[in-house]
Amino acid sequence: IMDDLYKDAAAAWSPLIRQNIADWYDTVASTRLHNDSQQLLVFTRWHMEDLAGRLLEQEGEYDPIENPNGWVRVSFPAIQNKAPTALDPREEGEALWPERHSAEKLLAIKERNPAVFESLYQQDP
Repeated sequence: IMDDLYKDAAAAWSPLIRQNIADWYDTVASTRLHNDSQQLLVFTRWHMEDLAGRLLEQEGEYDPIENPNGWVRVSFPAIQNKAPTALDPREEGEALWPERHSAEKLLAIKERNPAVFESLYQQDP
């Protein structure tokens, strides 16, 4: 489990820190994997070239036939921006947890800083 590899936006926006984390993954984390290992990355997608972006570019997304060793991406945007799926049946525009964070509140946050909102709340740098 790799959790919050980037402590904040400034760290993720730093090319040096992104490279250091990629190097750590290549020289430390991935060297501990064996045939049955599973990996879990959990962090805010602040930058397209973060570790998740690199791994998705290098290894691709999981497909049982075409890419059985690819990554499974699980993302629940704060405001649904796609058609409903079995994993996330919300309608487009619906908030993830409306009792705590209404769509109206989230849209006000988005208006204040759209780029940060897309990364922090939508997992879409």
